[in-house]
Amino acid sequence: MRSIFEKIEKQLQNLIESSVQIFPWTSLQKSVVISIIHEMRDLVINAIDSNEPLPNIFTISVHPEIYTDLNSNQQWVHEIQKTLSESAEEYDSYITGEISIEFYADPEILVLSEYRITSFSVVNEIEKTAVLNTNLNVRENKKFRSDAYLLLPNKEIFPLTIAITQIGRKNDNHLIIDDPTISRNHAQIRNINGNFVIFDLNSTSGTFVNGIRIKQLLLRAGDVISIANYPLVYGEESDSNDFDHGSTTQIPRIVDSK
Repeated sequence: MRSIFEKIEKQLQNLIESSVQIFPWTSLQKSVVISIIHEMRDLVINAIDSNEPLPNIFTISVHPEIYTDLNSNQQWVHEIQKTLSESAEEYDSYITGEISIEFYADPEILVLSEYRITSFSVVNEIEKTAVLNTNLNVRENKKFRSDAYLLLPNKEIFPLTIAITQIGRKNDNHLIIDDPTISRNHAQIRNINGNFVIFDLNSTSGTFVNGIRIKQLLLRAGDVISIANYPLVYGEESDSNDFDHGSTTQIPRIVDSK
């Protein structure tokens, strides 16, 4: 076990010294990247130390200005992915899936040096167990909550009262959207430790949140989800009263995109 810790430490430190330092970034930008690398290392090591599955999906959100600069060369992201993948191979009893790192600009982050990391252990795209770890800057974990909902275009409310909500064109989805541009199994919203996370299920036309195409993303109240061209607004009763909530007694299971 100790050898895995040491390997992660050594490889990520080499990444910091050999790659991060040579990029034409300011000291602030380098500092953010180094902090991100160290926190990702800690997430992996803590999982190993706790005898838990390794997180294999990471969502990193940074200030938009920092994102513009760091996104110009994502070789450092690929190197992190390679390092974590190699470490996971040695820890194969607990590997759950391919390592994925998503990088986003978050307009809600107002300080240049701040960032957020959300990490998941996801077995596969559809089936369907996940463990969420977040740092304290995201939101503290909560017990299962039932006050979250989707606001449909016709102002109806679709409450998110189950652990996994499947969205798509097939009849076995929880929210069925009758539109040929929407995939049969298009997207999925999971309640993970009281946080709602949306996953695109390799759909043809994509899943977007606030105009940005995503693979997976932690949702916040007010986020606008676009399934193909079908808009849904994510809300939480305790966080926002900005929308006309309408009736929650009769929830349509099948909706028309028009």
